[in-house]
Formats: sequence, structure tokens, C-alpha cells
Amino acid sequence: MFKKCLICFLISALFRLIFSPSYSYLYAQSNQRANNSIYMTICVYPGYSVGMNYERLVSSNFTIRTGVYFVVSKNFEGFKFPITLNYMTSNNNKFEIGLGFSPGYDLSGSSHVFRILPAGTIGYRYQLQRESPFLRFGVDYPNYISIGTGYHF
Repeated sequence: MFKKCLICFLISALFRLIFSPSYSYLYAQSNQRANNSIYMTICVYPGYSVGMNYERLVSSNFTIRTGVYFVVSKNFEGFKFPITLNYMTSNNNKFEIGLGFSPGYDLSGSSHVFRILPAGTIGYRYQLQRESPFLRFGVDYPNYISIGTGYHF
């Protein structure tokens, strides 16, 4: 019950953020190059997960990402904390690919287990160089098919 409530809360928060009238106010035009991103991701198939991520641009094409995900799948139920190094192309329509690791705390079963899993991402992102909202679609391992939206500042 708690898991369903948490997932519903996070999904409704994402929709409120996207469709709120004040959302457009957050994205005033700016000519500065933005180096930080914060975004929410929803992953589906074969299980599902909801996560929040923070990303920092460390060079013109590389970012470091960290986040927290609540995951429910056949093999894992709990929290994951992915840390990845990502490469993105330089244009507004970005191809992204990244590798890293994902410590996680598995709450399924009678014994709770700490695991470290590989993490990776490959996908598409529409993101301007300046402060702005962005969208991303892709495949994240170990969370699978993902869609996300956030703000680049």
C-alpha cells in the first residue's frame, strides 16, 4: 500500500510541475550557459520506478549524475542510488550515453540486502544550453524504459 501511495504521489507531483501555471514563469529567458540539471524520471517495463536526479556538467559534453529511485520489479524492490558519467552531444537535440554503478537497498523478502549493480543509460534529450526545461527518453539499466522531465539551470 505504501509503495502505491508513494508512486502516485511522485507521479502527481510531476504532472503538477509540468502543467502548473507558474511552471512557465520558472523558465524565463537567460543567455547564461547552465551547468546543473534536476529532473524526475519514470521507468517502466518489466517493473516500474520513480526517481529524482541531479546532474552537473563537468565539461562541454560530460556530466555526472546522481539520483534516488524507488523501484518495484520481479528481482528487486527497494531504493537505488545511481551514479553515472554521461556523454551528451553538443546540440539541442542531444544523444546521451552513460555508465556507472547503482548502490541499492533491496527491501523484498525477509532479509534486506545491500547491492551494488552496474548502471547505464542511452537515450535522447531535448535540452537548450541555457536555463530551460528539458525532456528525455531512453533506456536506463537497471530500470529500463524511461521518460523524464526537469529543469536545466
